[in-house]
Amino acid sequence: MRERTCCFTGHRDIPERDYESIKRKTEEVVEQLIGKGVIYFGAGGALGFDTLAAEVVLKAKEKHPEVKLILILPCQDQDRLWKTEDKMVYADIKGKADKVV
Repeated sequence: MRERTCCFTGHRDIPERDYESIKRKTEEVVEQLIGKGVIYFGAGGALGFDTLAAEVVLKAKEKHPEVKLILILPCQDQDRLWKTEDKMVYADIKGKADKVV
C-alpha cells in the first residue's frame, strides 16, 4: 500500500507570483505518480500548499476516478481562526475528500 501512496506537505504562504507555476508542477507530478500506480494522496488540509495539493488531486480524480484524497488533519477545528473564504474552500475540500482522519 505504501508504494501506492503519496503525502503532501508544504508552506502555508505561497507567493502569488509563484502560485501558478507551483500548481502546474504539482499537476505534472500527480499525473506522473498516477502513471506509476499511486492512487492514495494525503494532505494535511492546512492553508497554502496543502490546499493547493488537495485541489490538484480532486481535479485529477475527474480523469482518474480510482484516485483517493485523504485529509490527515492535526485537529478538528484547525480552521477556527481562518478567514471566511478560506473556511469555505476547506469545507468544500473536506466534503469531497474520500477519507478524513
